[in-house]
Parts: sequence; C-alpha cells; structure tokens
Amino acid sequence: MGFAPGTFAYVYTGYAGKALTTSMSASEAGVDVYPWYIYAGGLTLFAGLLKLVADTATKAIEEIEAEEENEKLINEDKRISRNGLWFF
Repeated sequence: MGFAPGTFAYVYTGYAGKALTTSMSASEAGVDVYPWYIYAGGLTLFAGLLKLVADTATKAIEEIEAEEENEKLINEDKRISRNGLWFF
C-alpha cells in the first residue's frame, strides 16, 4: 500500500510523456490525444492529493506519539505518597 502512490506517479508520468511525444503521429492515426495542459493538470492534482494524504498521515502519527507521551507522564505522576515519601 505504501508504494502505490509512487508507482502511480511513475506510470502516469510515463503515460503522459509518451502521449506528449507521440501526439503528432497518434493524432494523424486517429487516436485521441489530449493537450499537454490536461496531463499537467492531472499531475498537479495528483501531487496535491498526495501532499494532502501525507500531511494527514503525519498529523495522525504526531497525535499518536503525543498521546503516548501523555500516558507516560500520567503513569509517572501516579506515584503513591506515604508519609511524605514517594514510592515507585
């Protein structure tokens, strides 16, 4: 699952590059070819989506780490005090 976005980016970039370099011969052969800005827009949208997913995953990991740190601090503060002495 972790390699899927990168793999998709490589495949799409290759497809777009091939379509852009063969646009003259393909359009003469009757194959539908999109203008370059369609491919650039698709790549831009994909990059934006990838950034959004990466930021969301980073935020989730940071929240988990903060929660674990808080639990650690709470467990340290749950010492029992007897006669002014702290026991672990």
